[in-house]
Amino acid sequence: MNLLKKLSVFFVIVLSIQCTSQVNSNYMKLADYKNIKIQNCTLEEIVSTKANVNLMKACFGSLVMDEVTFPDNYRQFDSDDFSIEFIDNGNGFVLTFLEVLSSDVIVSIDNRTASIGMNIDTFINSDNRNDLLISELKTNTKNSYAFSSEEDDSSISLGQEDYFIIEFDTNTRLINKIYWLIL
Repeated sequence: MNLLKKLSVFFVIVLSIQCTSQVNSNYMKLADYKNIKIQNCTLEEIVSTKANVNLMKACFGSLVMDEVTFPDNYRQFDSDDFSIEFIDNGNGFVLTFLEVLSSDVIVSIDNRTASIGMNIDTFINSDNRNDLLISELKTNTKNSYAFSSEEDDSSISLGQEDYFIIEFDTNTRLINKIYWLIL
């Protein structure tokens, strides 16, 4: 997907989230948030790659990288399974967006697993280890769950709000989108 189309999709997602009065997030301990797993890599490991091609390939296998130097120093890694974006903020590349594109990708959040096409109720009702009770799991909107950490840590975000979001179809209850972004 070309850069302009990706940026357009990104801004639509951001605007749709910002149109809700406030993101109703399921706040996690920072250590648990950093350990959200996408396939075999944690969120912290992905952030720490700083868009290094070899480290990204170690996490995700075969990826194609697009690099744009104007208007931003921007790197995008794509495969059939992922789309991952970094921007150079002057201090190196920082993760700005990650989207799961395939049902082959397993995401683990607090011992709950999710994938595209999976029933959201299976995710909600799966066992967890950190005492986030099923009744406490809050929806962000009528069709999504958002996860974040209340603790501030610049190793994950740019000092702004960042969220890991799972969206689902309200009729079929099937997960149709999994992504991480900074607002």
